[in-house]
Amino acid sequence: MLENQNIATFRRVIGEGFNKGNLDALDDCFSPAYSEHQFDLPPTLEGFKGSIRYLRQTFNDFSLTIEDIIASEDMVWARMTGRGTNSQPFMGRPPTGKTFTMSVIDICRFEEGRIVEHWGIPDRFHLITQLGLLPQPPQSEMMAASIQTQPDLRPPLLVVAGEDRFGQQRGLGISSIDFKLTAVDSHGLLIIENSFREKGGPARHLHTKQDEWFFAVEGEFLFEIGPEKFTLKPGDSLFAPRNVPHVWACTGDAGGKILIAFMPAGKMEAFFREVTKANAMPAQDPELWHAHDMELLGPPLLGD
Repeated sequence: MLENQNIATFRRVIGEGFNKGNLDALDDCFSPAYSEHQFDLPPTLEGFKGSIRYLRQTFNDFSLTIEDIIASEDMVWARMTGRGTNSQPFMGRPPTGKTFTMSVIDICRFEEGRIVEHWGIPDRFHLITQLGLLPQPPQSEMMAASIQTQPDLRPPLLVVAGEDRFGQQRGLGISSIDFKLTAVDSHGLLIIENSFREKGGPARHLHTKQDEWFFAVEGEFLFEIGPEKFTLKPGDSLFAPRNVPHVWACTGDAGGKILIAFMPAGKMEAFFREVTKANAMPAQDPELWHAHDMELLGPPLLGD
């Protein structure tokens, strides 16, 4: 499958190039028409290799770990964690000897199995902060900033096991949901607990404005995100990016329980308040889903 081939090529670039320094292995991974869109990276493959050499020299134990990866047609998206120790001069400063961990988002477009375009978003701010290279504001400015932000502080919130944030019961027929954290409590995050008594799940859909994160608490769940299939068991988590079709279901005979986070909350709280009025799984009404920034794409994974 083309998507799987593209993912394998991407993994080869990370594993052989960034983690092992085997730069010759990259020649077959990039198209002659390769174009680089990441800020401050050279536009050629040789320049890209030079950037890897610089990283591995400046941070002698530099590595990238792929946390999430997904492919659709000619595109691959990946969320990674970069780690290393500053062992050589960096940004005109002597080596600090400090370690860092930073998030990296990579997007690649492929042609005939090779990377032809690349967009990279490393969290440079977090990097230089951990290395101690970010100038600190005067103490008076820090005090003033602290005072100004006090009104925006949120109080702690305890929601005990098996309870809803608002003490209400919300049914979806084969399952029920409890609000654990809402946008009002946080800075735009919604977390729900979805408890299943039977097998099943929502219709195939995508979110146009929300990323989702799933954490299996009890039971077993089957997911299809884009062309990829995943099985979640207790303790497993899964990230589903916005604008990627997905469908999922509880598949355990004894039911199951899963935590779902929506980032940002958007209209999802309103959606769940509306659909739980009928105590049934959300109706397959395209207008209902569209009104809450989702697109209905097909039936549930286990049928109606």
